[in-house]
Amino acid sequence: MPAAIKTDFYSRSKDVFQKEGFPEYEAYEKVTLSNADKFGEEAPGPEVVSKTIWKAATSRCKKIRYVSGTQGKMLLFIRKIVPLRWFLFIVRSTVEKGYKKE
Repeated sequence: MPAAIKTDFYSRSKDVFQKEGFPEYEAYEKVTLSNADKFGEEAPGPEVVSKTIWKAATSRCKKIRYVSGTQGKMLLFIRKIVPLRWFLFIVRSTVEKGYKKE
């Protein structure tokens, strides 16, 4: 489950989301992309991921997945304690914050 990391990849990957020719989605795109920009601004830098990679590479543990940063840990914690439906509602309401359905 990915969380935001302040990198060029994070900002470039949002370009795929923007599509011309769908005016009925413009308001939704504007709000969700604005919220994504805020997440990116507040996100930790790539140093967090590099520390996690170092930890994984040097660990004797046979762990398959490692979590990077506080956002990732928080998301996984919430996912573990609430039902999937609630978790998706929390994520959706965060991403769609400020969007008014017509």
